[in-house]
Amino acid sequence: MAIAVIKSTFSAVLPSSATVPESLITSLIRRFSTNEGYDLYDDVKPFFEHLRDWKRGTDASSAESPPRVHVGIISNSDDRVSTILGSHGIRLDNRRYGSGSLVASQDTFDVDSVTLSYDVGFEKPNRMIFDAARSLSPFATEGDTLYLHIGDCPMDDYQGAREAGWESILLDRDRNHKDTEPRPQRMRHLGSLMEALRMGL
Repeated sequence: MAIAVIKSTFSAVLPSSATVPESLITSLIRRFSTNEGYDLYDDVKPFFEHLRDWKRGTDASSAESPPRVHVGIISNSDDRVSTILGSHGIRLDNRRYGSGSLVASQDTFDVDSVTLSYDVGFEKPNRMIFDAARSLSPFATEGDTLYLHIGDCPMDDYQGAREAGWESILLDRDRNHKDTEPRPQRMRHLGSLMEALRMGL
């Protein structure tokens, strides 16, 4: 798939008789499968550091017992997501919808599961991808579980999650969606989310 995208992109600017060098294709795939091709927002690593301590019960504001939290990623993307995040130092468990282990690890990870449209066959805002993510939670059979999704797209993330029965927060870092209707619950940075989690939302 990635090869086809690269070739079609270059075909728009290359002469019809020209071909894209295989070495360039390989280099681009390698680059955009690691942190070489992507930057994290400044609030991402501090958020995961605080979240890791909170999940372990070593956070300064933690209660006596660690919280029962499962952190998952839901992405309209292919299977490079885990590799890219791992190359940024984000620790991921191998719980992935459609593959990997389905047994909850006893270790503490930054991300406990990954659900990709590549594996599910449906993209956000379709509720099928949210249902797939829910199935990976060790608390999926518990009726009082809170499912919260945070993302930066009003339709795919905020509205899609709400229509799937989840609570949802719109991450609007640059206030690009201040006129979005209906008015969503929003945050401008992940530090606010960490504060809300500590307070029980």
